[in-house]
Amino acid sequence: MEKATGPHLGSSEIRALLFEIGEGLSSEGLVAEIAIYGGSALVLVGGTRKSTKDMDFVSLSGDSEALRRVADTVGARHGLESGWLNDAVSIFASETPDYRTIGDFPPERPGLRVFAASPRYLLAMKLRSMRSPFETNDFPDIWELADICGIRSADEARDWLRGFYPDSPMPSHRSLILDDIFAAKAAGQAYDSRLAWGA
Repeated sequence: MEKATGPHLGSSEIRALLFEIGEGLSSEGLVAEIAIYGGSALVLVGGTRKSTKDMDFVSLSGDSEALRRVADTVGARHGLESGWLNDAVSIFASETPDYRTIGDFPPERPGLRVFAASPRYLLAMKLRSMRSPFETNDFPDIWELADICGIRSADEARDWLRGFYPDSPMPSHRSLILDDIFAAKAAGQAYDSRLAWGA
């Protein structure tokens, strides 16, 4: 595998890194299950990203400390910063997640089993977080994931959010931004980052 750098983790690089983590765990007689989120999930199952700079994950089973240790070793081998595989996304996780199976790494023996947040789940997470466009890609991701999930209006999007996060109502200022986003989509406009300036 070529040396990976943060902004250039495409599908093949992500899978190769997961394979090496699985190999490392397997060599120690360890197994783990994780679900990946964010940009890496959009690369693998969302189809809306070509690459990502890091990998967000939630540990589903296994020794999470050993997983981080092995991941840091693998990352260092390819020039990635410590923490390139991180679980900060866990604060946005739903109690009713929806996953797609990515696979077992390595496939021939126990090591690392990987799932990814589905596009419908990713959309709900993006709707819940809606962070500043200067810090994240939440708004362009919402724009594209809404099309993938067949969401045509802001009201549908708010209902979608409630389906995954019934106890997390959308703040009024974000709801207004969502209205603007879907009004622009209905008018046939292209995504414009100025739609999210009030986030």
